[in-house]
Amino acid sequence: HDPVIAMLSYSNFGDDKVGSPASVHKVVEALHRDYPDMVVDGEMQVNVALNKDFRDEKFPFTKLRGKNVNTLIFPNLSSANTAYKLLLESGVGDIIGPIQMGLN
Repeated sequence: HDPVIAMLSYSNFGDDKVGSPASVHKVVEALHRDYPDMVVDGEMQVNVALNKDFRDEKFPFTKLRGKNVNTLIFPNLSSANTAYKLLLESGVGDIIGPIQMGLN
């Protein structure tokens, strides 16, 4: 499968203009500019990322329109590790990672 990537945050597509959401938004802008064929968008909340119908209705402009997200990128190690451990304990799906890479 080709990656369909959601960049996660606690806000959606610029709702919060400061802090970590703004940083995630800048990374997404750079990815869109430098890799226009990459299917990536955000920043968005995890429920928006995983609910295609809701996302398509509320945010029809997204590059993820009509697609099921299969890759979640968390804004920091704390949130990523929390989600990783939650999924690990629930026994749902396959877990790959953690993969830790910094973005400047």
